[in-house]
Amino acid sequence: MNNIFRWIAIIVFLSLSTVILLAKQKTIYLSDYNIDENKDVTAIVNGIIENHKLGAFKLVFPKGTYHFSSKQATGKELYITNHDNGFKKIAFNLSGLKNVAIDGQGSNFVFHGEIMPFLIENCENVTLKNFTIDWEIPFFIQGEVISTNPLEGLTELSLFKQGFSYALQNASLNPTCGFQNSIHS
Repeated sequence: MNNIFRWIAIIVFLSLSTVILLAKQKTIYLSDYNIDENKDVTAIVNGIIENHKLGAFKLVFPKGTYHFSSKQATGKELYITNHDNGFKKIAFNLSGLKNVAIDGQGSNFVFHGEIMPFLIENCENVTLKNFTIDWEIPFFIQGEVISTNPLEGLTELSLFKQGFSYALQNASLNPTCGFQNSIHS
């Protein structure tokens, strides 16, 4: 009878030891990969995530500016509210991972092209911290409404130049219901 309890104790001890080892988070420093912060780091980040599919890692970026492109990104068929359904390019695909942290240490993440910065689905204990997200070329422009003339259907806009890349030639905005209703309500 004592042998049975001894074996049960050994099995419980080994099981708990395994769980503790698996739960311990490994710290990965992007600086160990000899990256140039002016280059696209998407493939490197994807490789790190792919090599740690069990999760339990912390990815640390030295403070800087890092570029991510849709050309190097992983992809997945997704159905997201307020987006077109279909295949999406993803810079950080964290799907199904547990105990993951991304620490930018004050970095700027700049995305190029149509790309989702992060996909976090079916995950547990994911932390994203200490970075900003921006796009090289935003998918929209912003401006100020200078005047409106509802009788003639005219709206004068002053488009912001700083931070946006666009060109207008003989342009007119065909009012969609959202644009028209927001201006004339």
